[in-house]
Amino acid sequence: MTIIDEARTVIVHKGAGPLPDGVLRLLDTWLPGRRWYPVPGDGVRHVPWLTMELPGPAESPGADGPEGGPAVVVPLLHLAGPGLAGDEGALVIQVPLVLERVGAVDRPGGAPASTAGPAGEEPAGDGPIGVGPAGDGPIGVVPTDDGYIAVYDGGTHPAAWLAYLRAALPEYFLHSATPTAPSARSVPAAHSLPVTRSARGDGTHQPPVPRGPGPEARAGASGEEWLGGARALGGEQSNSSVLVPGLRVPVPGCPGEHADGVMLKILRTVPAGPHPDVVIPEALTRAGWDGVPRYLGAVELSVPPSEGEPGSSSPGPDLLGADGTHAHLAVVSELITDADDGFELACAYAQEGLAFDERAAELGSVVAHMHTALQAARPTDATLDASSFMGVLRRRAAEAISDVAALAPYRAGITAFYDEVSRHLAHVTTEYPVPLQAIHGDLHLGQVLHAVSGWKVLDFEGEPQRPVAERTAPDLPLRDVAGLLRSFDYAAAVGEAADPEWSERAQVSFLEGYRQALGEAAGAAGDGSPQVHGDAVPGAAVPGAAVPGGALDVTTASLLLRALTLDKALYEVVYEARHRPGWLHIPLNAVARVLDR
Repeated sequence: MTIIDEARTVIVHKGAGPLPDGVLRLLDTWLPGRRWYPVPGDGVRHVPWLTMELPGPAESPGADGPEGGPAVVVPLLHLAGPGLAGDEGALVIQVPLVLERVGAVDRPGGAPASTAGPAGEEPAGDGPIGVGPAGDGPIGVVPTDDGYIAVYDGGTHPAAWLAYLRAALPEYFLHSATPTAPSARSVPAAHSLPVTRSARGDGTHQPPVPRGPGPEARAGASGEEWLGGARALGGEQSNSSVLVPGLRVPVPGCPGEHADGVMLKILRTVPAGPHPDVVIPEALTRAGWDGVPRYLGAVELSVPPSEGEPGSSSPGPDLLGADGTHAHLAVVSELITDADDGFELACAYAQEGLAFDERAAELGSVVAHMHTALQAARPTDATLDASSFMGVLRRRAAEAISDVAALAPYRAGITAFYDEVSRHLAHVTTEYPVPLQAIHGDLHLGQVLHAVSGWKVLDFEGEPQRPVAERTAPDLPLRDVAGLLRSFDYAAAVGEAADPEWSERAQVSFLEGYRQALGEAAGAAGDGSPQVHGDAVPGAAVPGAAVPGGALDVTTASLLLRALTLDKALYEVVYEARHRPGWLHIPLNAVARVLDR
């Protein structure tokens, strides 16, 4: 792990630092359309907080220009506006950029340069020129006093990928002689970037229009593919992920072991403090659990407070507070090859009329071992506060019923069921505590991969917009169980399973695999404590099923799993009503099933 300010891997600036104003205006237009942008864009302002310069190919910060290659500049922006917290509680996004000089400003007779865009538009002042799509092309071109700068999304640009990998894996890039390791020769230099210029009717010229780094720029001098065949992942993501199959990297804490290929994840929303998608996989990797892609390294921002002397680029105490700032910016993990997305795999099974029971049981076993490993790697003495727990469930239910008219017929049933759970927990917790522990927190079939080596669990970050303290707080392992039970329902619906019992059988198999694995783990440890292995609990969320109870009796475990399944289904009802009303019946049916039991 690299602490980037102390190692001077980057230069950290207060505010916008070296970014021209035109780049910031370009981002104001471009950011709200990104899939990872965390809030609706209306009325949101982007306030520069910190700006970092990562070393370019020449391994020196600020090396942009014809001789130095592209500059990698990473602004951290506060989101400000209606409904958003300010100051220390502000939501922070990370926007890696690659800046390329693409031509000198044309100033015939000392006149100001034209700022017309590629299609002949005439923006006012020194504003950005156009906003392009993500991918190989720039998001825009900005005129400055020194020339035109093409601005690229660093999440899709190889120069930024290399900069993050160098920061996360410094020892690898310092010592590795692997021929597939990326080299400075692979990065397209600004002076070699193909540009076009065209004459305007008034005799002036349009600014240069970069075509983006083509195939010739993506290959090294010896012909290796760019970064070993690296490519950015598409799809709906809250972060930007890049697959780099050509790197063979040592696994921390596992002498002699290497990962064949890596995945770089650039964290778009940056909370203060240790990021759960860094610290949890790292802890599980060092504990030797193989159900997670192994942790390889991270980019960590740790800037101590300074006096903020005149001319200093270090952020002062007015910006960072007395304790400075600490955050994770990116994580590098083992690349799992030839793997299927869990949800897509389950949908395919459902569509083809194939039972998912065996795969579900295997997944149940992996989740049980994950909970056992998390309990050991991140121990806690936390126990359930029954009153607070039920208060949260009741509040969420009331909000859901208020938002979605289709829930009105279920109001009385939800209230009666939560009353039953409250009475039971009030009685039980006076006899013995209900233990909590570290969990995944957002577990569903889309968060797991099925590979030749079995299931792998991904994405421990939880909801990116929630504070880290909430996302990492100890919780009931049954919350993860409930999330997967609901996911099987969705796979059956999306896959249009002809068998009406497809989902129920998968749920039963998952729960049985979970229960058996907890028992085996307890037996291997020689500990008969129910807190470790759980009791077999019949009839929780699915008739005939068996679920783990932890230190819970049969009735308590069953009620808690039903309550958590209902809570998840109510959340889904609100989501579907807002975004996919044609799918509303999927969670509504689940609400009815939980209440009918």
